[in-house]
Amino acid sequence: MPLQNNIKPNLTSQQESIIESEGDLKVEAVAGSGKTTALLEYAKKREGEGFMLYLAFNRAIKEEILRKLRLNNQNDIPTLWVETAHSLAYRSLFRKKTPPLIFDLSLSSIKNYFHLSDTDSTNSYLLARHTKNFFDAFCQSTHKKISDLDYCEKLTPRKGLSYVQKNYDQLERQVKWIFDKMSDTKIPITHDFYLKKYQLSNPKLSFDWILFDEGQDASPVMLDIFMNQEATKLIVGDEHQQIYGWRSAINSLSNTDFPSLNLQKSFRCPAAVTDYAKEVVAWKKHVFPDFNINDFEMIPRTVYSNQNNEEESNQKKTHAVIARTHLGLIQTAIEWLFEAKKVSSVAFEGNFEKYLQLDDGSSISQLVNLNNKASRKKEFWYDWKQIEETAAVSQDRSLKRLVELVKKYGNELPNLLERLQNRITEPHKADITFTTAHKGKGLEWDTVYLQSDFVSEKQILKAVETKTGKSISKARKQSINEEINILYVALTRAREEVRKI
Repeated sequence: MPLQNNIKPNLTSQQESIIESEGDLKVEAVAGSGKTTALLEYAKKREGEGFMLYLAFNRAIKEEILRKLRLNNQNDIPTLWVETAHSLAYRSLFRKKTPPLIFDLSLSSIKNYFHLSDTDSTNSYLLARHTKNFFDAFCQSTHKKISDLDYCEKLTPRKGLSYVQKNYDQLERQVKWIFDKMSDTKIPITHDFYLKKYQLSNPKLSFDWILFDEGQDASPVMLDIFMNQEATKLIVGDEHQQIYGWRSAINSLSNTDFPSLNLQKSFRCPAAVTDYAKEVVAWKKHVFPDFNINDFEMIPRTVYSNQNNEEESNQKKTHAVIARTHLGLIQTAIEWLFEAKKVSSVAFEGNFEKYLQLDDGSSISQLVNLNNKASRKKEFWYDWKQIEETAAVSQDRSLKRLVELVKKYGNELPNLLERLQNRITEPHKADITFTTAHKGKGLEWDTVYLQSDFVSEKQILKAVETKTGKSISKARKQSINEEINILYVALTRAREEVRKI
């Protein structure tokens, strides 16, 4: 629900309750329920009474908040700061000298750090993959020492538990080596590393209020920084939009004992979309027998709002294809552009190069061209056979999808990717936008096309079955729950309708 210039938005009674609240508070907000509007009106009401921090989940959300402030002529409020946890940490730790910075640890870097074997590619891959995941898990945790973290707790038999147990000492040594080298700035540091260093410094922020958005996807380290402040705290989120468990995110709302309010009226989704959303959320009953779908309420926009319908009808309709995986999205883009020829121009949400990149740091084009010896330099993989073998024995979704993509297009794939890149334009000029659910979070389109790589109810029923009749593990339940949430996030980007591809 966008803010209008100098016009107070029409607020629901639930939004008004949040704005008028006193003391610590947590808010459960369904998709498109105007939580940002409520938080900004909360801040506006307290202008001049003290200093306030709006803690955004990431830079994209921070920029969106600043845009809404500009639209409402509120960007000159001297007592309101909009930051991310990472931006706070970075400025605090690196006031003078800025160390070399990388977005994430690549598997190729880990392979080079520890001289992992080229001949035993599967073992090298698993060592590098679990070293990275172990390191990330510690950086996201509240533990003060690496030895305090039990990495095995995050694993299941399907996720390599037995392998990690056999190699735990080596993995722990490698994680400690990486953390120490980053601390001494001997190797480039990651964003999660410096946020962890910030949390270990026990920071104290001079704010009277702190608003914490997207609380369902906060990492333990973010929540720890937030909860250790003396300010009045307001945390907002939606447990059904928790989709960063793979980055150790936790639902912070369930980890706080604040008084609770709800935002249940969607300004975005019509009845057809909210009905589909309720159907998907109801699948959680298969995973958690005590789950009650009646506790989930999402009121469609047509129930209470037909504002601006005439204005909206005169605007160009927007469309998006949303996929679960990067490679699933790439395949659909190729099919729509060059096979079915449904569209002539496309946009990708975020940096297109990221869609072509795997965790090892290499791109799809590089991997397809591995027969070219010049392209092997400093790559994780030595030949295509290694990739096929590792994909067959590992649970890596992206590797399996890559093998499928190459089998379909063969040596023509690099040329298709180049042609695809030439058709990319800005979103407002494109026929359609392509995005994953993660990159599309917080955005909306009139029509959403769902790729077929999301979880289905049939898959969930199969996943919860066991030969012994015993319940599946807690980690497995959380993984399935997150897959349901990812589909929920994707379909609730739609303002008008959802179509399945």
